[in-house]
Formats: sequence, structure tokens, C-alpha cells
Amino acid sequence: MNKQYFIYITTNKRNSVLYTGITSNLQKRIYGHKNKIIDGFTKKYNINKLVVWNFKVSPHLRFLSPRGEDGGEGANLFTMKFLKILKRLF
Repeated sequence: MNKQYFIYITTNKRNSVLYTGITSNLQKRIYGHKNKIIDGFTKKYNINKLVVWNFKVSPHLRFLSPRGEDGGEGANLFTMKFLKILKRLF
């Protein structure tokens, strides 16, 4: 059986900074971001709001992965698709 993964986008209170991530336990990861348990970018920029998430089966699907071999193109692709959807809605 394949392990299940989620890709997600979070932001800060002012919606001015976006962060994309991948995890097998979305609830635990978001809890970590909200409570500043996870050191790094999300703690520094107070990233604590879940904006959107999507389910996928394998972390090797790099077209949606936040950290592809190229060091971030996957995250940019996911974020760009998300922003296009937002522009259509608003």
C-alpha cells in the first residue's frame, strides 16, 4: 500500500508570505507551524494559516512537490496554479 501525502500552502496573518510544503500528516504539520514548533522559514515569518491543501499518493510526483530536484520549481508551479485560481475567483 502506498503512503498518502498532502501538499499544502500556508500564509501569515496579513496573507503577504506564502509557504508550500509536503507532509504525510497534515494535522501534525499545521499544528507545528501554528505553535512555532518547527524552526525555520515558517517560524521566522509567522506562517500559521492553512490556505489550501491537496492529496497525492507519492512524494516522487515532482510536478507538485515543494522541493523538486531543481530546488523549488515544483513549489513555484503549485503556487502559480493556486494564484491563477484565486484570480479567477476574485
